[in-house]
Amino acid sequence: MKVLLMLLCCLPLFAQESIQSSTLEELKASFQPDASTKAKMNILLQHEFSAIGLDQEIIRTHNNDYRHEIPTGSITNQKSTGRCWIYAMINILRPLVIKKFDMDNFELSENYLAFYDKLEKANIFLEEAIARAGDDIRAENFQKILRTPLPDGGYWQMAVDLIKKYGCVPIQAMPEVASNQSSREMNNNINWLLRSYAYEIFIMKQEGKTIEELRKQKHEYLKTVYRMLCFHLGIPVENFIFRYTKKTDKQLTEYKEYTPKTFYNEFIEPEIHNFMMFANWPAREYNKYYQVESTKNVIEGTFLNFVNLPMDQIKQMMFESIIDNMPVNFSSDVDQESNRINGIMKPRLYLFEDFYGVPFPRDKKINSVVGNVNSTHAMAILGVDWIENNDKKTIIKWKVENSWGEDRGNKGIFAMYDDWADEYAVRVVLHKKYIPDHVWKLQEQTPIMIPDTEPEQ
Repeated sequence: MKVLLMLLCCLPLFAQESIQSSTLEELKASFQPDASTKAKMNILLQHEFSAIGLDQEIIRTHNNDYRHEIPTGSITNQKSTGRCWIYAMINILRPLVIKKFDMDNFELSENYLAFYDKLEKANIFLEEAIARAGDDIRAENFQKILRTPLPDGGYWQMAVDLIKKYGCVPIQAMPEVASNQSSREMNNNINWLLRSYAYEIFIMKQEGKTIEELRKQKHEYLKTVYRMLCFHLGIPVENFIFRYTKKTDKQLTEYKEYTPKTFYNEFIEPEIHNFMMFANWPAREYNKYYQVESTKNVIEGTFLNFVNLPMDQIKQMMFESIIDNMPVNFSSDVDQESNRINGIMKPRLYLFEDFYGVPFPRDKKINSVVGNVNSTHAMAILGVDWIENNDKKTIIKWKVENSWGEDRGNKGIFAMYDDWADEYAVRVVLHKKYIPDHVWKLQEQTPIMIPDTEPEQ
């Protein structure tokens, strides 16, 4: 009886249906293209949809004008890496530093922060390997950490934790290098070693080694990771001199010696604590504070956390921030209905329904739950355009500074139409100054923990 019950538990709840010949005939009969449809097919057989489905009327009527813009420095370029979250934070802080210290231009070193991000993520990976060392190495719990030991991606909180722990340096002190332009080879090489180290930890555990012995070996592994990172990114700077040109009188300041921490304390520290993250995930309850499991890059750091709000409420705070010259950090599903050549992000930018003759559902609540809408890229908002009628402002579009270099969009600038933000913007980081007190206090709730087995949306 027990064996029978076990067999019954393994059976599917229903038998899956294959495509029968009768079904195939039905499918064929359902598509009988007329002349117009055949013409579309002929075009699509020879071109990518993005090249032919672009609504030229939107392109024709678009402009790159904004009623309010925040001055900033030159456009950054993350190239073939996943460091947008570092660039987005830097692009938020940069205008504040430029204004406060009367600079012409300023940029923090992304390379410096990327070095310690990789080192910290390697430590977390090895700690996770130690925690799982008693499990079957083929089990999903173990395999999931082996898939990508050292990812490029991250969140606002990760960047904040890094800069608070390690400080920061200007880009002149630790400039970009080849592995900042494409991190694939560096990641592949270090990932190879980390997976091997996880297996060695697994074997050591089977041999009865103690947690202290596993941690001692972990330190040896971290020495190798540090060595590899130095080869690819350079040795992290510990002391440097810095001066800059004043914008108003074009005079150079005197040289001053800094460490990464003293530089952080002088140029950055007061502002970094005054930001809060919001999200617009309609499938989750609004006005609640959430944290997402397994989203730290520093052991003692902070989980990805946000207060979930309706998008209209978030956009009101965004507008007040931009008008007051405070940039806004946000993340979105950047490739949905977005054109990288023209730098336009707008719903119905591509004629999906008109071309294919089928409806494309656009309910954000549904699309986020099923994975059609995700957070894929972080950027900075530095301007806004609106029309005004009887003292009522209707936002048209937002000026977005990307980190893809000046050859994308309008010299690195993208236009995010307001209705695109409704559908595809998902997380927004705002300064405390523009957040009502009752909203700021929502983060004092006991957080609802989202497990790493489900998406944050």
